[in-house]
Amino acid sequence: MDTRAFNQVLKQAVEQSSRSATEAINFRMFNVLLKAIRLTEKASRERIAWQLGQVGTKAARSTKTGKRLKKRIGALREDSFAARIINARRRDYAGPEYMLWGHALEDAARKLIQARQRSAAFIKSGWLWGLKIIARAIPGGGRKGGADKDAKLYGQPKGTSLPARFRLTKTFIATATNSALIAGGGKFQSPGAHNPLPVAEAGLRAAFVTEQAEMEKHLKDKLAQALRKVGVTVR
Repeated sequence: MDTRAFNQVLKQAVEQSSRSATEAINFRMFNVLLKAIRLTEKASRERIAWQLGQVGTKAARSTKTGKRLKKRIGALREDSFAARIINARRRDYAGPEYMLWGHALEDAARKLIQARQRSAAFIKSGWLWGLKIIARAIPGGGRKGGADKDAKLYGQPKGTSLPARFRLTKTFIATATNSALIAGGGKFQSPGAHNPLPVAEAGLRAAFVTEQAEMEKHLKDKLAQALRKVGVTVR
């Protein structure tokens, strides 16, 4: 992504800020990550289920007694994509004799669909790790309130950040990474099944554009305020 225009506006915003350079840059990094979480598209749970072969729900029955249960479970197409993923992975891992059939395969396929649905906000969550770290470098811990109710921290860290620090070179840099973008990996993904990078890029680009617009408005307002103090009418 080309961030030259953003950094040019950022430099002006830092120069006009009452904060120190490092605090101002970390504050803007915090805002960008917060916006990236909110503006990154979340996958549709219904679309995930449909793509993997779930066509609806049906009444569940006890495997021991055969009695109908109150809960409902996913109804799968015959030879669903989820089932094919399960058996392809089991076959590659230990050979054809390790493949599943019947109710065991259906149960494994439903679990895979449920896991994919739980990870619908997976890309968003990758930015949360860096957001938490950057927040500690901002007086007051940044803006209050959750970034997104769908984005959650769980499992191993899937991102990080490095706040800007004072340097004698007077070049101040804040960085953040989102390692939830690695396609084809993870416990519940088949190789090459999904490439999350374009979705993440679109959300991050929207975050930069929105934050740049806010900085430009802030600079414009400060200029208008300064002009009014010296008697210049601002329209």
